[in-house]
Amino acid sequence: MKIKLTVIGFVLCFVLGQSAVAQDVAFFSVVKGKVTVTDAKGKSKKADMKTKIYEGDKIATGADGSVTIMFYSGKEVVLGNNKTYSVKSKQEDNSFLSGLYSSLSGMLWGESSGKSVAGATRAWAGDANRMITAIYPSETKVIENEPVFKWVDHRKNPGNNYTILIKSETTDFKYEMNISGVREAVYPKTAPKLKQSERYKWTVKDAQGTEISPAVEFSLIANEDKEVMEDDLKEILKVCKGDNTNPQWYLLTAALYRDYGLMKQAENSILALIALKPNMAQAHIMLATLYKETGRLEEAKIAEESARKITEPEKK
Repeated sequence: MKIKLTVIGFVLCFVLGQSAVAQDVAFFSVVKGKVTVTDAKGKSKKADMKTKIYEGDKIATGADGSVTIMFYSGKEVVLGNNKTYSVKSKQEDNSFLSGLYSSLSGMLWGESSGKSVAGATRAWAGDANRMITAIYPSETKVIENEPVFKWVDHRKNPGNNYTILIKSETTDFKYEMNISGVREAVYPKTAPKLKQSERYKWTVKDAQGTEISPAVEFSLIANEDKEVMEDDLKEILKVCKGDNTNPQWYLLTAALYRDYGLMKQAENSILALIALKPNMAQAHIMLATLYKETGRLEEAKIAEESARKITEPEKK
């Protein structure tokens, strides 16, 4: 077990234990008809897609009720009509997994970190007058030495020629790329190498320089973090019993990549989960959370609308 996330997990366990705040362990991916949840103190409530599930909860379906429960570990429980189920999660003394489950909970319920909130605030502030948006990399770390820069031109008559400006926040490094006919570009192998020790900001403007995007930040993941992360991925693969094509793998890797600041990789894991389970509203909510954290507000709205359509189907 590697140090970085292990320490995070121990801190989370300590804080939760000290504050006596229970950690949710699962969520409803499907709720139909009458379903009730009774907590450990005997208090009952009607279940819906926004209901958190805790250790010790008892779930009961009515004559017209059915439900699918997904644990953060990836385990699924399906209940048909007139069934009951007591929630018992495997007690995790593994702080690595505890940390991932906590991160997953944050993605599902929109509980963002301080850094993520700053990213979302930046996006909202410029939303009204924005004509060009720098999409990726934004408020993230990147694992590639030659990242792909992507942007969107919101204007009624989008341009065809753009200039990307990349600047260091700590040195006098500056590099420009002139791009024609596309809205994404790879950082050239012939350009000065980006350094792991620096933080960068980049903007994109049209050829006339009359429209320019808000600046967004990114940095390269450090080699030591990359090495630890590779071991963490192996640990997750063991938990998934060698199967990297199931919901458990995608849930846990999405949380892991997010913890390391690798938002593109986290996005890819969630998109794979959506492809596997397109009607899992929470997967779309996770995607919306990720987009908000990186300032991609338009895409967040689309993901939230997808979740809404699943949970609130139109009446015929």
